[in-house]
Amino acid sequence: MEFVLGFLLIATLMTIVFPKLVADSMANSRPVRCLSTVFMLAFAGVSQRTPMTAAEQDWGRTFSAGDFTVTMDITGTMDSAASISLDELMTEKVVPKEARKLFEKALKSDRKGKHEEALERVRAAIAIAPNFFQAHAALAVAYMKRGQTNEAEREVDVSLRLNPDYVPGQEILGLVLLSQGNLREAAEILDHVVEMAPSRKTAHYYLGQALLRMGNPGASSEHLKRAEFLLRHPPQPFPTERSDWLDPTTLLLRPQRFPRF
Repeated sequence: MEFVLGFLLIATLMTIVFPKLVADSMANSRPVRCLSTVFMLAFAGVSQRTPMTAAEQDWGRTFSAGDFTVTMDITGTMDSAASISLDELMTEKVVPKEARKLFEKALKSDRKGKHEEALERVRAAIAIAPNFFQAHAALAVAYMKRGQTNEAEREVDVSLRLNPDYVPGQEILGLVLLSQGNLREAAEILDHVVEMAPSRKTAHYYLGQALLRMGNPGASSEHLKRAEFLLRHPPQPFPTERSDWLDPTTLLLRPQRFPRF
């Protein structure tokens, strides 16, 4: 139905854009040839559209519903027990204040469901600070939820080139691959993420979903249960002002211990 409506709309537009062509054809008693020309142009316009694949539509709905909705907040690590790279710890010092403010406003807009506003704000932050890898990751999330998975993959690739140790970027890459239907590769990346950052509930949840669709319900159940546990019992921020919580050689925050399921 979408195709038919789009076809008719573009056919109508063709008669507006090329009125002389239509008028000349009709005047010369060539209505059939006229309609044929219009329809051919309309078909060319419709055929260039790139509709979302079934996998993209499926995961797009999944990412936008329930307790595990994917938002731009996934770009953060400071509030959870995760591996934190040196570049993340240095963000406040190396990223201009104006860009950081725009980024924070983008996150707030995204939480409120103002996704277009969030998208524009994160783009503005990147325009000020092109090396702001968290902003590139947030833009990847925005594109992914819109079904623009190629653009999402491009942005998360930029983010990870800027900071290869950025765990949220790796998680977002895994989600992008899921949205493209690359289950096995996505599962491998998300498995690495939960190994590095065991308290990231979203990674556990979507790893569980990927494993379930790959026909591995046992392993899937473990991660889905872990995700539900983390949802009910969010990890507390580490008191990073205490030096004994931080390993100065690796800059890895100590992981929390979770009960076995």
